[in-house]
Amino acid sequence: MRCAATCDLGAPAPYEALEDAVADLNIDVLVCNHMFMFTPADTPPILDMPLEAHSRMIDINARAYTNLIHRFGRDMRDRGRGAIIIVASGVGNTRSG
Repeated sequence: MRCAATCDLGAPAPYEALEDAVADLNIDVLVCNHMFMFTPADTPPILDMPLEAHSRMIDINARAYTNLIHRFGRDMRDRGRGAIIIVASGVGNTRSG
């Protein structure tokens, strides 16, 4: 059975809802494909950005990877199988050719 579960990593406590959504499944592949960013045209100078924006970026761009890998990676380790794919999703904002 194939299944995908998504969550808003910018939400205050997204991990419990995600864990509930996959509670009956063995997660074999975890794809971490997330990134918080302003659209390039809207990006203010870093010192003009509110501290809250920096905190959200850290929550999504750093803590989220750590939380997801820790939560699901330990189960994979204990089962002796699984894969974790980490994608720098900023590449999705680029065009080729």
